[in-house]
Amino acid sequence: MQYKKGGIITMVNRALIICSTYTSLAAEFNEIRRIGLMNGYTSSFIDTLIGIKLSEYRKTNNDVMQSSQTDLMLKDQCM
Repeated sequence: MQYKKGGIITMVNRALIICSTYTSLAAEFNEIRRIGLMNGYTSSFIDTLIGIKLSEYRKTNNDVMQSSQTDLMLKDQCM
């Protein structure tokens, strides 16, 4: 089952890195769904993987944003 996840996860990760707008990301996710369905994956399997990777991506970016804000606050205090 792991090897089946790999193809979808790779496409989702690529979309998250390359797409610069939510519109293009949504279009890319739709394309991933289309490709997955054509290759015998279920829509629930594809959507679950998209959801997991999107949540991980948002958490990572949120942590980076919070870290940057903390750094800025510390710099302001030092001045």
